[in-house]
Amino acid sequence: MPSNRTCGTFQVNLNPDPTLHCLIGPGVKLKELIGSDPPPTLDNGEQICLSYYCTPGCWSNCGHLVSHAKTFNAGERSCLETYLTTQMQKLRAKQAAAGAAAVPGSVPP
Repeated sequence: MPSNRTCGTFQVNLNPDPTLHCLIGPGVKLKELIGSDPPPTLDNGEQICLSYYCTPGCWSNCGHLVSHAKTFNAGERSCLETYLTTQMQKLRAKQAAAGAAAVPGSVPP
């Protein structure tokens, strides 16, 4: 049965930040990275869209559209970097405990 939901249009992040991309590395799925810890919020309380900042872009109907193309202030930036670093550490530990192979794109501790 076809869905009535549309995916919107893809919005490319025209100013990708290589630092943010490197913090999660290639091959890591955002859903796995997020786990049960929601992404950080902007100072206005809106959740940051990890898809827009950590992949090539996101969709125009994204629930966190207000954060697309946002220039982060120092506090927001620091919070996002800390979140990504912490989530990668948790993901590595979870996979190590499960005896899984290393997370793609990660550096062993």
